[in-house]
Order: sequence, then structure tokens, then C-alpha cells
Amino acid sequence: MDKQDKFIKALRNLAYPVCIVSNAEEGESNAITVSSMTSLSIDPASLLVCINKSANIHKTLKVDNFVYVNLLSSSQEEISTICSSSDLDVSRFDNDFWSYDENLIPFLEDSQAIIKCKIEKIVDYATHSILILSIFDVRLNSENPDPLLYCNGSYSKL
Repeated sequence: MDKQDKFIKALRNLAYPVCIVSNAEEGESNAITVSSMTSLSIDPASLLVCINKSANIHKTLKVDNFVYVNLLSSSQEEISTICSSSDLDVSRFDNDFWSYDENLIPFLEDSQAIIKCKIEKIVDYATHSILILSIFDVRLNSENPDPLLYCNGSYSKL
């Protein structure tokens, strides 16, 4: 097994929280399932999110635009699967999971937490872009941790 295969195996054995990043650009809603999200700083409150450059949402990500980072609960596997599909015929929004803010940006009302963020900086690296997001607003829907996790190619729960 070469170094890259070992690296992939090592990362697959970690459990990652599952999030959906959503936005709207020129009246069109976009969403993608991500497991590469982490806090960057508490002061100022900020997150890092990594998005593959080949993802459809990537072309809509621009500095100063707003996105939602929806921290999924364990009951949200279905929407996670929908938003992780690379099939362009799969509509992420032909369902009742979504709500929209005053600017028609979609968010997932039933998420464990909903974090509205402003894109402060985009750093390109290899196959991905790293989004540096400042926190604009946070809505907590649950005080009890019940995150949807992803580990070794499948969903799991705490």
C-alpha cells in the first residue's frame, strides 16, 4: 500500500460531522454535503469549509456572499444523500426539507444548528477551495448533541 492509499485509509477511519453548505446565486439555489468543516476562530467567530472545485456549487462561491452551514442531525441522512449526489438530474430542492431567508437563500430548518456565514476569503489549493467564513448569525435547534456523522463510507450516530 503506497503513502496515498494509507493516507486515504487513515482519514476514512475518522468520524466527521456532516454539514450541508447552501447558497443562492442569481436566483438559483445550491447545496452540497460536506464533511470537511471545522472552526477556525472564536474571536472573530469563523469557520473553514473545503469545497471540491469540480462541485456545481463551486462556481457560485464568491467573497462577500452569504452561505448557510447546516449542521445535520442524525435524522437528516436523506437530505445529506441527496446533496452529495453528483447526478445533475437529482434536484436538491424538490422536497420539503428547505426554508428560505429574506434573500431567498435556502437553509435546513430541522438542522441541529444553522450558521449563516459571509465568505471572507477563498484560498485555492490543489483540487479544493478553502472557504474562510465569518459568522453572521447562529440558530441552535437542539441543546442535546445528535450529529449526523460519516465514517468509513457510511453514516453513523453518536
